[in-house]
Amino acid sequence: MKNLFIFCISVFVLMNRLSAHPAAKNYLNANDSTELPSSDYKVKVNGTERFVYMARVSAMPVNVWPGVKRPLQQTEIAAFCSFTSQPGNKVTVISAAKIENVIIRPLSLGIQPVVKGNEISFEITRPCQLVVEVNGWHKALHLFVNPSAAPEKHNSSDLYFGPGLHFPGIIFAKSNQHIILDSGAVVFGAIYGRDIHDLSIGGSGVLDGSRLVRNVDTVNLIELINCKNVQVSGVVLRDAPIWTLMTYECRDIRIDNIKIVGMWRYNSDGIDLVNSKDIVVENSFVRAFDDCLVIKGFHRSANPETPVWNISDIVFRNCVVWNDWGRALEIGAETVADSISHILYSNIDIVHFIHIALDIQNGNRAIVSDVKYEDIRIEDPITENAYLDDLKDPILDISEVKNNPRNTKKFVQDDLGRLFVIEIQENGWVKDKSLGSVFDINYRNINYQSAWKPKSFFTGFSADHAIRNIRFENIQIQSLKITDGREAGFKTNEFVKDLIIQ
Repeated sequence: MKNLFIFCISVFVLMNRLSAHPAAKNYLNANDSTELPSSDYKVKVNGTERFVYMARVSAMPVNVWPGVKRPLQQTEIAAFCSFTSQPGNKVTVISAAKIENVIIRPLSLGIQPVVKGNEISFEITRPCQLVVEVNGWHKALHLFVNPSAAPEKHNSSDLYFGPGLHFPGIIFAKSNQHIILDSGAVVFGAIYGRDIHDLSIGGSGVLDGSRLVRNVDTVNLIELINCKNVQVSGVVLRDAPIWTLMTYECRDIRIDNIKIVGMWRYNSDGIDLVNSKDIVVENSFVRAFDDCLVIKGFHRSANPETPVWNISDIVFRNCVVWNDWGRALEIGAETVADSISHILYSNIDIVHFIHIALDIQNGNRAIVSDVKYEDIRIEDPITENAYLDDLKDPILDISEVKNNPRNTKKFVQDDLGRLFVIEIQENGWVKDKSLGSVFDINYRNINYQSAWKPKSFFTGFSADHAIRNIRFENIQIQSLKITDGREAGFKTNEFVKDLIIQ
């Protein structure tokens, strides 16, 4: 990832129309003039049929480094549909597959569908993001129910994309600009902003990175560097080549009601806030193939030797997360900063995850403190076909795993479905002056609902680089309120002090 921020202007300028990535062919017809609808689902809202898009997602949790092209045999086609909420929306989903069972997540919505034949019916009373799982989590349908909004207004100074397909390549954002992806627009490319202010990215269209080639087009789907006063709202982000939305040395950023789906390429994180402060992410859906809602610290680009950088005042709230690999809510593993503090994760549903639900990996010098996790609901980890991979003998598909189980390196149970992890250890990604510490971390109203029994690990590095004052209040695991860490599967070492359960 050390080359993440190297930006090759000469390559991007030539990319007026991106060459098709093989995976992109699944979305469009032969002459690239029309988006193809999903063949797995049809959706009607109050009797009116809505367009259902396709999105390539991971079918098995296998990830490798350094980032290389992922075999398509490890992926599958899911679907999504986006529409505006109205009072008493009556939704009908028609499944091409024979329905054996249906689960609508997040479970906190309390939606009980009615199933008749191959039709699933239910009512939605407010804006939300949800997942309809037919016969398990594979090939799921994602529904994005947006709040009502006035029609997007635009003028000559704005960049407007109306309904239909657009191939702009890399869009270089400007200060005092409004970039609009209107309903029905699918824009193939990415948005890049550097040293700008007062930018707005909005609308309910799709920004699609499927034609960006990994390790050639090294850009995030939305990449903001040293920007201030930016708003991103409404848009659907599909198929990023690396991280999806990244801020680097930014402040005063508002991200509202975005939807991230179709992440299948290696290390395609969701939202990464790097060396940033004063940021709110809310009312959003993130399904990523690596860490989902992330805070990181890197060496500063302008002056790598600058000793002071404080990452602070970051809020993630009212979000739904599906983590196909790695960590759902993550601080680290890169923590090159003097401090990371005043962080809040609030009212979040984690519908699926792989390794860790709530994670702090302090691998560098940062003092991590004053972090709050409140009202977090965690559903089922994915443990099916969770394998390590390597470049010499990559796993190509699930059948290979089943036919040659001795030739694959499966994760042990302790590595999957972890609930809480805090660790201080040297970082394998970026080097720093020394290690830091972690203290004043508060977990409140955490509800873990899966039948998979989780474990949690708290590992300090030394007496000088320790973990202390970690508080748990009203933590429920499988409907039982925990009162004892050992019974809840907590494991600590000698460099963890004052772990308090209330």
